[in-house]
Amino acid sequence: MTIPLAESDILESRPQSINDDNEWPEFDLNSCCIYDEDNKLTSLLLADGPTVKQRDVLPARIEITNVQQFAWGQYDDREIAIWAAGKAGWFKIRPDRQYREVYKDMIEAIAVLYFLADLYRDKRGKKAIAAVTFSEVLDTASQLAQGQGSC
Repeated sequence: MTIPLAESDILESRPQSINDDNEWPEFDLNSCCIYDEDNKLTSLLLADGPTVKQRDVLPARIEITNVQQFAWGQYDDREIAIWAAGKAGWFKIRPDRQYREVYKDMIEAIAVLYFLADLYRDKRGKKAIAAVTFSEVLDTASQLAQGQGSC
């Protein structure tokens, strides 16, 4: 088993001169889990100051504590990614096997957010958002889940 190292032990802090968080350095964090203060698996979207831990990655594994900021984005191929902010920059989360269910739930929540934003954007010009029925939302969501539609 490898010893976890604090982020600051292996990476320099991002320069204070970089004010735009879109310009922060980005790192891939493979095989990781996110824990709450009780050391239980938790969603990055819901936790308050969680710890991101890498699992047994040689030669060292990194630990990012007291995460106060996170971000998500969607690539052109519609893949959703999640990042945790550390002192050195953004850490793209790639879940460990034991964390995959929690990660999958986060991705689904973000997909719903994108779906609703796209639905609102699409319907704004065609008919008022108030005129979009709950049934239409469910039908479109069902089609998307089955790979039959697009937002």
